[in-house]
Amino acid sequence: MRILNITPDIIYLFTVLLDAFQAILMPHSDWARTFVIMGAGTGLGFLAVMKGYFPVLHSALSRREANISLPDVLASSLPPAAERVRRYAREGVNRALSMLLAGRGRWSTELLENQMSDRILCHFRSLQNNRSWIKVLILVFVALNGVAIAQDPVVPVEASQMHRNASAGSHADPGPRATIMAISEKTTPPGFVHPGILLSGQQLEYVKRMVAAHAEPFYSAFLKAQRSEWGALGYKPHGPPEDGYIKCGPVSRPNIGCKNADNDGTAAYTQALLWYITGNKTYAENSIRILNTYGRQLKGYAQERPYSNAPLQAAWDGQHWPRAAEIIRYSNAGWKDSDIAAFEQMLRTAILPMVRNGSPQNGNWEISMNEALIGIGVFTNDRALFDAGLRHWRERTPAFFYLHADGLRPVASPRGDVSWYGQKVFNASMDGIQQETCRDFNHAQYGIAGTLDAAETARIQGVDLYSEQAQRLTAAMEFNSRYLLEQPVPESVCDGQLHLVHDPTYEIGYNEFHNRLGIDLPSTRQYIEEEIRRQPTPVDIHMMIFETLTHGGDARSLR
Repeated sequence: MRILNITPDIIYLFTVLLDAFQAILMPHSDWARTFVIMGAGTGLGFLAVMKGYFPVLHSALSRREANISLPDVLASSLPPAAERVRRYAREGVNRALSMLLAGRGRWSTELLENQMSDRILCHFRSLQNNRSWIKVLILVFVALNGVAIAQDPVVPVEASQMHRNASAGSHADPGPRATIMAISEKTTPPGFVHPGILLSGQQLEYVKRMVAAHAEPFYSAFLKAQRSEWGALGYKPHGPPEDGYIKCGPVSRPNIGCKNADNDGTAAYTQALLWYITGNKTYAENSIRILNTYGRQLKGYAQERPYSNAPLQAAWDGQHWPRAAEIIRYSNAGWKDSDIAAFEQMLRTAILPMVRNGSPQNGNWEISMNEALIGIGVFTNDRALFDAGLRHWRERTPAFFYLHADGLRPVASPRGDVSWYGQKVFNASMDGIQQETCRDFNHAQYGIAGTLDAAETARIQGVDLYSEQAQRLTAAMEFNSRYLLEQPVPESVCDGQLHLVHDPTYEIGYNEFHNRLGIDLPSTRQYIEEEIRRQPTPVDIHMMIFETLTHGGDARSLR
């Protein structure tokens, strides 16, 4: 029987444990060899853990740390669940709260899945002392229980309170006021949020607060709206022609009811805004009178020669009528159900047939039609119309705004063979140029205004068209603003010749891309501040109507 020589085995075991001199020593017994095999297996096991589980754990922990750190970055401390819900409810940003809770829920699930398998992993570093991820989970689930309360904040607001800081002048104190309710967004069966055409309930309430506080740029824009012909307390609607048919030729010549409809639509929207901001019932009555005049009397648009602008005029009317009607309908203004039904019928029978199939003409025609489709779809709670407007928007937008990723030629028009009016150069230096830029900036800006308006309504309804074409739209805003600020025009742009028109648009797009998303748009900002906000009456009666008043800032800035 072999006598165990224990000294070499012990020495060898120490070399295995210390991983030293192993290459020059050999085990001398069966149990030493077994220990070597077990050691080798253990090493492989640790390697498997390091290659497999630890990266998963690290990834989950990294996501957790990002989620924990973000609130501290935004608010310098992590508020308790009740305070977080209270803040969101006060601001009315239900969609943002839902997104926050959805993100926290996903993170919680991942954390539990990856870390609860070992108790030693159940407590991790926190930005505050004596806090663990378990407490963050508690915040998530307590907040979820409070969401139902936060989702429908209806708070009575005395209109007179909105004027507590107003001066005694005639424009700051427009007359008798009514008690109105702060708008609470409602969701109708097809899933539409109301009010939800260009302005959400939260944005309307925000504008009202800013005007009441005399905050700029809102207060100056409010005074401009009050002092304009469309904001006059004694405004009288012109109405459609006696036979009920509007007749418009090229550039509105002949003009039989065309400009009347433009002015009445602008007035209906302006009066609706002033009603909500001031609580003065006269404004509501004026807007309702205009809406009822067209709801009861407008039959359609003559299309025989020479009335070739009929589809475009219908599109323009389809842009502003739903805006005004949406505010009046959902602000307790006293609009009768029978009148609302008549107005809906007018939209469907007079305007909709003219815009629902798009247009092969210049892009600004179909862009106005797209906004009309989306707005009418929301007002009438017609999901098919709304979706058709989204589809046409997605088809027309890349064909109207050039981006160098398109190649050496712009994206083809979805309908018709449109002209780029002599523009020959298409490369990165042309990013943002529009299909009608070389025609004139007026029609080009009709296109960008209608595109942004439709995207804003879609955003309120939960569809983010902005992000789908953010690069094109921001490039177009900067492109136009540079030349409107009188930057020299190179030969590569329209052969060095631009017909500039200083239309009062870009506030809606700037509010989205800069105020909400933080994208730097220096030329757009400069143009808005130096030109648009200094215009005495920043209105184009087709679709650009007091944008600074409605979108000179975002409701989330109250946070």
